[in-house]
Amino acid sequence: MSRKKVGILTLHYGLNYGGVLQTYATKETLRSLEYDPIIIDRIPNAFGHNYPLRRKLAHPFTQRAFYLFRKHELQPISRPVFSSAELNDLLQEDYYGIVIGSDQVWRKAIFSVDGDYYMIHQKQLPLKKVAYAASTGVAVWEYDEPETKEIAVSLRTFTGISVREEESVAMLIEHCEVDAHHILDPTLLADPQIYEPLREKAKLTGTGKLVTYILDWTASKRQIIEQACIAKRLESQHILPEEKKRKGLLSRILNQYPSVYDWVNQIATADFVVTDSFHGMAFCIIFNKQFIVIGNVARGMARFTSLLKQFGLTERLVINSHLDILQDIDYKRVNEVLRAKREEGVTFLKNSL
Repeated sequence: MSRKKVGILTLHYGLNYGGVLQTYATKETLRSLEYDPIIIDRIPNAFGHNYPLRRKLAHPFTQRAFYLFRKHELQPISRPVFSSAELNDLLQEDYYGIVIGSDQVWRKAIFSVDGDYYMIHQKQLPLKKVAYAASTGVAVWEYDEPETKEIAVSLRTFTGISVREEESVAMLIEHCEVDAHHILDPTLLADPQIYEPLREKAKLTGTGKLVTYILDWTASKRQIIEQACIAKRLESQHILPEEKKRKGLLSRILNQYPSVYDWVNQIATADFVVTDSFHGMAFCIIFNKQFIVIGNVARGMARFTSLLKQFGLTERLVINSHLDILQDIDYKRVNEVLRAKREEGVTFLKNSL
């Protein structure tokens, strides 16, 4: 019996470890449920029609870490899709369903794809439409009244709606009058064994180190890292260098972004982790790491508080430059919650597709 083809419409194309890893996790989870997952290469409007050529010629040099991961791990992938009309045509090629998410696909400020992440122009297509852990990123509804009406009509054609943040459940009820499940990010949903083949390809380790993954460096974050190093008696190891050292084309060509494999393995083997990233925090939980997460207001605080609340870990969130020395996380309790949440997520997908 042939497997049913299911598209994945998400944010798979950026310079973002979490973005490519959540795509990988969604693909592997759908495969474990006996579907045939295909990543849909929807090109954001702002990228332009020459983006696939730029990606082919330049990215092996300027985005090497992510280019190689997409080439080897994010397959199969569809032909490039540049418009809603092209997406309509693609989805009529024997697709059984489409999964939208995860990541901030429903954050208005991210990328314009003409409402395709809400299936506004695809609502009449006779296929299963499922939002899995879709994120608005922030706890504020960003759409105006005409946009909201379009979104609401389209969402009512979905066979399943789930969101990554608890606040989004209330927003969808209030603004769109649709129910949504609060569900795990796909990186947490997936069987953690899917990350072992990635770690086997790694060259870097975080053993014996306080590993940092900081997206937006500030003086207060440096201070927190220094305090944590003293408290834990560990030397720091930065997955990413400070921003001033990695901006510009030259620094990209010099490969200051470690491979996705090394990113995963450094967190998995670290003695302690400090991060301001949602997915940095998620992978700490996956690998049962002791960690703190520094609130990143510019990138949306709801993402952090919602996940930490689910696992009773809100004390791991640091929102100023003062660091209290925390007790170790009791991962026996956390893992019990994680197992139950994974079962909820798998059941949601099975019932929705």
